[in-house]
Amino acid sequence: MQNNILNTIHSPKELRLLSQKDLPQLAQELREFIINIVATKEGHLGASLGVVELTIALHYVFNTPEDMLIWDVGHQAYGHKILTGRKDNFHTNRQINGVSGFPKWSESEYDAFGVGHASTSISAALGMAIATKLQGDLEKQHIAVIGDASIAGGMAFEGLNHAGVTDANLLVILNDNAIG
Repeated sequence: MQNNILNTIHSPKELRLLSQKDLPQLAQELREFIINIVATKEGHLGASLGVVELTIALHYVFNTPEDMLIWDVGHQAYGHKILTGRKDNFHTNRQINGVSGFPKWSESEYDAFGVGHASTSISAALGMAIATKLQGDLEKQHIAVIGDASIAGGMAFEGLNHAGVTDANLLVILNDNAIG
C-alpha cells in the first residue's frame, strides 16, 4: 500500500519538496478526493478534474503565492484550494460559511484574484504584471489560466490584445477542454 501523499500537503511549499516521481500518485489522490467530496455535495466536477495535473504542475514550478496564479473560471480551482491549505475544510465547499466555490482574496493568500466566470484572468494578470513591473520587481511571475470557453469572451480578447503590445511578465495558459 502506498502512502497517502495528499495528506502530507498543506501548502505548495510542501508540494515542491516532493520528488517528480510522486506527482502522478498525488494527481490520482487529488482527483479521488475531489470526486468523493463533490459526489456527495454540490459543485462542478468536470472542470476541476480536467486541471488536476496542471494545478499540481503550476504550484510545483512556480513560487506561489509570491508568483501570482489567476484562475479564470473559479470552479477549475478546486484542486488549487485543496493544495493551498483548505483540504480539511473542503467538504464545506459552496456552503454557508464554508469554503467558497471560487477563488476568494479573503480566504487565502494563494487566491490572487476573486473570480467566478467572465473572461477576466488575462486582463487581471496583465494589470498585476504591469503594476509589479512599475514597482521595479522583474522576477515575480503572473500566470492566467483560462478555459471553459472563457477565451471567447470579449474581455479575454481585450486582455490578449493589450498583452501583445505590453512588456510585462505574463504567461497565459489556455485550458482547451472542448467546452464551448
